[in-house]
Amino acid sequence: MHWYIVKTQPNREKSVKDTIERKIKEQGMQASFGAILIPMKDKVKLLPGYILAQIDISEDMIYLFRRTGSDFMNGNSLPIPMEQKDIDRWVTPEKIVLPASCIKPPKPHPKIKVGQQVTIKDGTFSGMTGYVKENIGSIVVELSILGRSTPVELESHQVVPA
Repeated sequence: MHWYIVKTQPNREKSVKDTIERKIKEQGMQASFGAILIPMKDKVKLLPGYILAQIDISEDMIYLFRRTGSDFMNGNSLPIPMEQKDIDRWVTPEKIVLPASCIKPPKPHPKIKVGQQVTIKDGTFSGMTGYVKENIGSIVVELSILGRSTPVELESHQVVPA
């Protein structure tokens, strides 16, 4: 079995992992499956939108992954397995380990304060206003969508004070 990098939608890594594991069991493909890891350190995703999969590659396995809305890096034909140096960096018996120097704690945006009203200037919710609920690297803004209060996680460049 080899390790492969799999692209998925950010913030869907866990649901994709669970779906793949369930489908592998349902289809009796356990012999071709090792593990799926979400690269994390101290509950922070290190590679948002990516998971690592240890599998025996086959057309059936590729099809199974693609049906979950994910795809392999270099997945135009047969995906290319990770190189040993990358495996050593990301995959250990303890699951995922990175040197502390690679991890920088998120810093709040200095001009955006919790409770402050902001306008979203970029993305799906462009033009909407809401109140900042969290400011820890990314900014969580509570918006009123269809009459319901909905938290939306944004990058600091996507909001401006209202």
